[in-house]
Parts: sequence; C-alpha cells; structure tokens
Amino acid sequence: MATIPNALRTYLEADATLTGILTGGIWDAAELDREGLTVSDASYDSIGRLLPTAVIRWRGESPFGWHYTGERRTCEIYLYEHVGWTNIEAAKKRLKELLHRVQVPSDELITEFRFLTSMGEFYAEDLSAPADMLRFQVVYVRQ
Repeated sequence: MATIPNALRTYLEADATLTGILTGGIWDAAELDREGLTVSDASYDSIGRLLPTAVIRWRGESPFGWHYTGERRTCEIYLYEHVGWTNIEAAKKRLKELLHRVQVPSDELITEFRFLTSMGEFYAEDLSAPADMLRFQVVYVRQ
C-alpha cells in the first residue's frame, strides 16, 4: 500500500476507461518542477497536438472529526486537451464515477473522497489548451 497521493494515482491509472481518455497520462504535480506541467513535459501526438492529460494537485490539511488523527484534505485534478472539451468532459464524468463517495486503499485509512466542484471551462495559457479542474474533499483517519 502507499500514501494517499500514490494510492490515488495508482487507482486512477488502473482504470482502462480513464486511461483510454487521458492518453497523455496522469501526472502528480509533486513530480513536476515549480512551473507545473509545461509544454516540454506534456505528451503530443505525431502532428503536435496535446494529448488529453490530467495533473493531480494536493492542498493543505485541516483537522476533521472526533478522532485526533482525523484530517480533511483537498485534491484538485486539472484536465487539459488540445482543442475543445470533449475529452475533458468524458474524463470529468469518469473521475466522478470513480471517486465520489469512494474509498481508495492506502497506508492511511481514507474514509471518503467526495466531489465538491469543478472550475468550469478555462484556457490554460501555459499549455495553450482548454482546461477544467475538479475538486474533491478527502476525509481520512491516519493509522
């Protein structure tokens, strides 16, 4: 088993439907440099189009619940594609199916992932691509 970030990425990469949509890969922001996903990191097809890609970012923790090791954390999943929102919308739908009210096993006991919101369509200037972001709340108790 792994930490929550590693367990989440492994869980998502094991889903053939999601990886079939996100052919550019699923990245953890912790493995990228401070600029995040850049043009030189991203995957492209043979004619230079950005392949649909996800980047997972984790935000700070806060205490949660009655147990002194209970915490709540926010997970953001950014989605990018070359043009339009067809693959982004398909990935959003699949991510909600995979994560909303779901437990992902790890070395830390996750009590629940819960979909909170999406950012809505925006243009990611750094990749010159359409994008969207999903935000999930993760509530867990450390073992």
